[in-house]
Amino acid sequence: MIRRTLPLFAFAALCSCATPAVVLVSADYSASKIKKVAMAPFRDFPGSAGSGEIAADVFEEYLLMPGYQLVERRQVDALLKEHGFELSGNVDPSQIKELGHMLGVDALVLGAVSDFQGASEQTVMVDVPQETMSPMYGGMVGEYGGAYGQGYAATVGYGYGMPTETSIPETEFVPAHVAFTAKLVDVESAEVLWTVSTGSDGNDPGSALQAASSKAMSSLVEQLRRLPPH
Repeated sequence: MIRRTLPLFAFAALCSCATPAVVLVSADYSASKIKKVAMAPFRDFPGSAGSGEIAADVFEEYLLMPGYQLVERRQVDALLKEHGFELSGNVDPSQIKELGHMLGVDALVLGAVSDFQGASEQTVMVDVPQETMSPMYGGMVGEYGGAYGQGYAATVGYGYGMPTETSIPETEFVPAHVAFTAKLVDVESAEVLWTVSTGSDGNDPGSALQAASSKAMSSLVEQLRRLPPH
């Protein structure tokens, strides 16, 4: 059971600290040489069959940001199936070159999903500090009089505070989270020209993928702009 504590004076503060994408670009990268690329299916996250295909479908849209020309995914999938190419794990450079020539591309984009979690809800116990008053009794001061003279009586009442803590259940929304790594591989040399590692939250895996892909490619485009011309 998750337990949290709120201060006596209740307030809410939300802080979203987005993790930046990690981008590495080879010194040999030349925008003039890499014009046309093809997107291969990503490797699935363990236990989430189809997650690689979903991630690749979303990420492919953002490959247009650096100005790449894209080969249709259906053509790529058909060739992979027809020739039995396996592009997960350690890929044979000769296989990359052969597939690249068949597709007529300069580079291939390969990748793997490292996290694929849907949104969920969880119950947390929130500790709310409170203060209770405990009474103490003495006398109350007053004056009385009568036929037999005057006098005084006192009855004083007061109390003191005792801190206490009450736990209440609350339902907390846990956003979806997706993370992946992608790399661009030259089909002639099998050299990795750039890699991006990214992840993000969202209301569902689709929106998380959109956010992660946008973040990754925005960072990549910025890095490519800083490269000296080749």
